Amino acid sequence: MQTILVFRTTKLECWSRKFAGIQAFARNRDWRLQTIICTGGTILVAPLLDFWHPAGCIVESDGASTNIRPRDFGKLPAVFLDHSPELVHQGASVVRHDSARIAQLAARELLERDFASHAVIGWHHPVYWAQDKIDAFQKALALHGRRAEVFQPRPAERDDITILLRRLQKWLLKLPRPCGVFGVNDLVCEIALSAATALGISIPEDLAFVGADDDPLICETAIPSLTSVQPDFFQTGLTAAELMAESMEDQSRTARIRVIPT
Repeated sequence: MQTILVFRTTKLECWSRKFAGIQAFARNRDWRLQTIICTGGTILVAPLLDFWHPAGCIVESDGASTNIRPRDFGKLPAVFLDHSPELVHQGASVVRHDSARIAQLAARELLERDFASHAVIGWHHPVYWAQDKIDAFQKALALHGRRAEVFQPRPAERDDITILLRRLQKWLLKLPRPCGVFGVNDLVCEIALSAATALGISIPEDLAFVGADDDPLICETAIPSLTSVQPDFFQTGLTAAELMAESMEDQSRTARIRVIPT
């Protein structure tokens, strides 16, 4: 039986769906999956490889920075799941969600309603998936002769939500209504929704929100509940496992694959 290390860096609910996809493929192979939890601190890859002697590695990420790089695995097959596409230039195989397509679906949902304005809320750090979504959302609106106001959370506001809520409220009050608002993920979108409800703004009549990730712990507990675009987390995990199998058979095999949302 071959051991495949799966490096987990996200604490979000989407992890279970990604791992389910990996497991679905592994069941048809002689694979034993060993999860390595990497939710903080520097990851020393070499000692882990020496301990487990894996046949390959899948490195999952939530988009946060990580010290793990393709060179850490040498000639060992490794697939990076939801990592920056820039790793492709370092010789890595990368499977990730089609962030632009997620934003396009959100734009279509909001454009179907006759809103006076549109807006998009970014992430606290300049990560690739957030910028991809902002760019694609703006392009979709420009295609229809419209534009989107952009709100950019600050790095320090990730730990101080009160400051973020107050700044969001000032921004939301300035938006022409009715307005359709897209949040690059459910976390920032729900915070904006909370800021709006605290102001007594009518939702979705005056402000309508669409998030991304379809996290039930956020979407179903939000008041009112949050509409969200659902990435195909299961398929990304499955695709990463498939690419791992191909890389194990042909070590020269590298690929960059985007998985469209459901």
